[in-house]
Amino acid sequence: MLEEFVARSELTGLELWTPDRVRAAVPHVVQRRLVGALFSPHEMNLDAPAAIAGLTRWLARQPRANVLPGTPAVAVDGRTVLCADGSRHAAGHVVICSGDEFRLLFPAAFAASDLVRCRLQMMSLGPQPASFRLGPVLAAGLTLLHYHAFRDCPTLPALRARLERTHGPLIAQGIHVLVSQGDDGRLVVGDSHAYGQEFAPWSEPTVDALILGELLRVLDPPNREVERRWTGCYAMRRSGEPIFRAEPQPGVEIVTGVGGSGMTRSMAIGEATITRRLAGSS
Repeated sequence: MLEEFVARSELTGLELWTPDRVRAAVPHVVQRRLVGALFSPHEMNLDAPAAIAGLTRWLARQPRANVLPGTPAVAVDGRTVLCADGSRHAAGHVVICSGDEFRLLFPAAFAASDLVRCRLQMMSLGPQPASFRLGPVLAAGLTLLHYHAFRDCPTLPALRARLERTHGPLIAQGIHVLVSQGDDGRLVVGDSHAYGQEFAPWSEPTVDALILGELLRVLDPPNREVERRWTGCYAMRRSGEPIFRAEPQPGVEIVTGVGGSGMTRSMAIGEATITRRLAGSS
């Protein structure tokens, strides 16, 4: 499948790595049954909490920006936004970036869309020794079943049939393993996928155990202790399209449905949205 993807992809710089090349880049990779890997120079990993906090601090220093943390918007009346504290804010253009909250603002627009909520479970391991560096962000083989980029590979049906036999419980929980290393040395590991509109408030320990077990099948980190566990929800489009945009009324734009990479890609999407708006108003 990796060979098929490289042959069909329009991306440049993709490399098929031998087991020796994988071991050189990821020394702690599990060598048993290692066949090879695909390296892409196009991927990016962002520390989203740090980036969002930094962006908020930067905005607060800008003379033409008014940052109102802890002030939820509860209604939009034309180009006026009503907030929970009773304040009203007029604007030339309103952008609704409400993530997976479909019901509060413009519920009819969301009900008519192909948006669905996805709930995930993740964890972090560590801290790791100062000498440990993971190297590139690592994705295990189940990832090939998850992303639309691989769906046109001719070998996909055969691979799916085999993995359903060998990894059935993981596939049933929508699990594919991704691991990255933060600046603090900890390993961020995910994740599972459940789709719907409502979810139970608790996480499932069996799902975490499946994720961790699959991680340790491909990576041997020095510190295997689970430091944190968390759940999250995001909005995505059933069609697989990368973003949802709508204009429920003049001067109001909805931007959401970015999927599992939203906390990283939102920075670029926000920049593109504002740049396009400024260009249209000039």
